[in-house]
Amino acid sequence: MESEVDDRRSPRPPHRPSQPIPDPVPYEHRRDVEWATKVNRWQWADHERGHVKIDVCPRCGHRMSVFHPTGQRSGIGVIHLPDVSPMFVRCNCDVSHPGAPDGTEGAGCGYHGHISRPPFHL
Repeated sequence: MESEVDDRRSPRPPHRPSQPIPDPVPYEHRRDVEWATKVNRWQWADHERGHVKIDVCPRCGHRMSVFHPTGQRSGIGVIHLPDVSPMFVRCNCDVSHPGAPDGTEGAGCGYHGHISRPPFHL
C-alpha cells in the first residue's frame, strides 16, 4: 500500500502569465523512476505549514507542487520523529489531460513516483 500525502492541501502554483501553457499530453497512469528522480532534485522551500517544491512537471510541462506537512509535537516536550521512508508524489497540475479517468479532470498527467522527504530539523 502506498502512503500518500494529501496534496489537495498543497499550495497550487498558478502559471506565470509570461509562460505559455503547454498543450496537454494524454493522461497515463504510470509510476516512473526517471520522473521521480527529476522531481526529487527540486529544492524544498519552507512553507507556513511545512515544506513545498514547486516547478513544472517533467512530463507534461505544467506547474505542479509537492507538499510535506511539518512534524507534529504532542504533550510536553514530546516530539514524534518524522517518517523517513520515501513519500508518494504525483503530477497535480490543474490541466485536464485527454484520456484521464472520469472525475480526475485537472488532476495531473498521471505520472507518479516516490521521492525523499525534506530534511528534519528540531
